[in-house]
Amino acid sequence: MAASYVILGQIIRSSAEAAAFQKNKLKELSIKDFPFSDSHDFIKALKLINEEIISVFDGFRKEFDMLQSQGTVDNTSDYSELQHSVILHTTLIWYFNMVIHYVEQTAREYVSQSTVYLVSYLTQQFASRRLFAWDSITSDEAKNLIDFFKLRLGVQLDNPRIEKTSNGKAIRITSGDNTIDILLDDVRKKAILLINDHRVYEFISKEENGKSVIYSGNVIFLLTPTDKHNFEYTDIIGSTLKHVVQVFPNVQKILDLLPENVAVLSFPDIYRDNIVANILLAHEVGHFIINVRNLIPSIFDEVDFDEQMFEDYVNTVATSEVEGTKGQKKILDYIQAEKLRTILKTSVVRSIRGWIEELLCDMIGFKLSGPVFVFGLGELLLSSANHSVATNDYPSAAHRLKLILSEVDRLNFAGQVSDHDARAKLTRLLAGLRSYLTTPSPTQGNIFDKTLPSTFKNQEKLFEIVSKAVESVQDKIKSVADEVTEGMQYSASTFGRDIGILLKKLEETIPPCETEKGKPADIISILNAGIMYKMTWKDSGKFESSTKENIQDVEKDINALVLHSIEASVLQRELLNHLEKGK
Repeated sequence: MAASYVILGQIIRSSAEAAAFQKNKLKELSIKDFPFSDSHDFIKALKLINEEIISVFDGFRKEFDMLQSQGTVDNTSDYSELQHSVILHTTLIWYFNMVIHYVEQTAREYVSQSTVYLVSYLTQQFASRRLFAWDSITSDEAKNLIDFFKLRLGVQLDNPRIEKTSNGKAIRITSGDNTIDILLDDVRKKAILLINDHRVYEFISKEENGKSVIYSGNVIFLLTPTDKHNFEYTDIIGSTLKHVVQVFPNVQKILDLLPENVAVLSFPDIYRDNIVANILLAHEVGHFIINVRNLIPSIFDEVDFDEQMFEDYVNTVATSEVEGTKGQKKILDYIQAEKLRTILKTSVVRSIRGWIEELLCDMIGFKLSGPVFVFGLGELLLSSANHSVATNDYPSAAHRLKLILSEVDRLNFAGQVSDHDARAKLTRLLAGLRSYLTTPSPTQGNIFDKTLPSTFKNQEKLFEIVSKAVESVQDKIKSVADEVTEGMQYSASTFGRDIGILLKKLEETIPPCETEKGKPADIISILNAGIMYKMTWKDSGKFESSTKENIQDVEKDINALVLHSIEASVLQRELLNHLEKGK
């Protein structure tokens, strides 16, 4: 046993030195690779730092596993000292604090305030908020808790019974087949949530006036511009914690210091002051919701997969000739039939899941923001790609936009608009988009799966298999999007009520921040009016002689007017709320 402690001491000392070195290395990396002046691709820097931390974790694990295999370390519980005192404190916590600090500081400089307001609005259900006082739950607090279970965790509680245990340290909620326990942990200032004996969540416990008050967990959303022509969501805690838990099994004490989630939403720097950039962040919020709620498996389980169509494709590929062999070699001369089937099935499944997620994110984005989302998505997708081309990761632009358009029609957004001119403009814009999507695009094959060998022919068949599978769950995609955005949806009635008023203001170059005197406009309504005006202002006939430069200047001013109107609306609403509280 003594030898074990000697070896363990050596590991701690060497690990501390390595961790100190690693910390300095990360500092150098943050200075060198965070592209503050030349580029705004912060996600690249985050991933580089992430890789550095993962590599040091893996190094420590391999060293310790080797010593264990040699029998020189036989008290694994002592290894927890290494976990808590060396690695996590000097790398993990420092890393996240550094990331949050730098990205938040940079966001203040490079992200417009209107974008911050919009993302705060779209993600309000994930902000930490007071749920209930532990000692006595009022009826309003019980409703807050039930709403939290439904919207945040996807758990429906019908006629729940809420009771506290005799020792006052646990609350039990029963509803149907669900048994939910909330266990108070005074030491860690947490409340542990168990559903049917499975740990699923941790609340925050705060002391207020000598009593415990329970809050939902804290989620941090960071906004960063990037030099890519794409919007992205990155989970910078989840990916690292996966490795942490694998390496160090008992790290909860340290992990409690971290926020529940840190989600980075990035957008093209060229769109920083563009209405499009603002609204398409709703799609990335969709990725976050999908990740938190793990939504894809339940949809994938309902896919109607055409096994016969897939087997026919496998047979076609298996018997196809290999290029360059003049017909003397077939695919099966190089690969076993079962391995070929596995490769193709893996490719198909990956694509089906990827398409489902993208379509679900689109639908969530639309539910949160209304018609502006389909116009913004169309401007992004149709400016950079053939609208009928799909890849193994993304369905075609036509597929994505047609699905949203079908929901625009089902919810009767146009029919809800009371103002005749505004309704005519919306109808014309939607008809133009539909017409473009039904126009045959230039001949170009689907870039379907670059991971497959170039000798695999008939990848269009692979595309057809995936398309048919995804189409079988499109109604499910819509219903899931409805469920997870309940209470946050931008309704057709709100759109119909506001859009005519705000469009008229824009046509008169009046900031569309109020629907009437003293009543701040809904910020999503402002965005919808803004993009519709941006797409139709040239139709007035007043600007027929405008040059390309003049048009660009006008559209820049429209963007600025709309984005500043969002800021004015939010500030006015906050002022009115403060005045109301002061009465």
